[in-house]
Amino acid sequence: MKSLYRAATECSKGNRKMKKNGKKITFSIIKYAVVLLLTASMLVPFLWMLSASFKTNLEVFSFPIQWIPKEFHFENYTNVWERANYPLMFLNTVKLTAIITVLQILTSTLAAYAFSKIKFPERDVLFLMYLATLMVPYQVVMIPQFSIIRRMGLINTHLSLILIQAFTPMGVFLIKQFYDGIPNELMEAARIDGLSEFGIYRKIMLPLSKSAIVSLAILTITATWNDFLAPLIY
Repeated sequence: MKSLYRAATECSKGNRKMKKNGKKITFSIIKYAVVLLLTASMLVPFLWMLSASFKTNLEVFSFPIQWIPKEFHFENYTNVWERANYPLMFLNTVKLTAIITVLQILTSTLAAYAFSKIKFPERDVLFLMYLATLMVPYQVVMIPQFSIIRRMGLINTHLSLILIQAFTPMGVFLIKQFYDGIPNELMEAARIDGLSEFGIYRKIMLPLSKSAIVSLAILTITATWNDFLAPLIY
């Protein structure tokens, strides 16, 4: 009787496990199906852009949409390449993106280290005032910046864009929040060993904050690469 009872108990436990596993598998299938659908929906604009690049202007705005053109116009790519001087535009974008990204990482990490690990008078007040600039819309500072750049004689130069975008309060805030999580004991031990503040920044803070720096670099590259208004103005 005991063996029969054990067998029945084990069978019931096995059935429960199978039901749980079946529910997990079903949930996983539904989850991945939703993710695949969302991914496919995000690819639709890119596919439409790719399809439109082989059409004429009239065919682009035709309705219903013809995803596969009746006739592929490959000359659209040659026209863009020849008429708009696309190679120069591409190289200018790469140049500005690389320089601005490097400068933003340098200025943001230095400022974040000062605000996070160095004690000086009115440090927190100064940091709050710096962050307050995030609440000012770009449209408000656009005209004053243009006036300053024009008086400096930097209109129609890459240096104007580099100087304006070399500093970012958002980047300082992002890196500072990461630096705040690094124990101060590391800095104190390094100072006792005779390491300077810049040495602590270079040998301790930068190696420990690679993930935050990569995040800032991705955000900066995306913003600079897609920026259209600032180059148009300055």
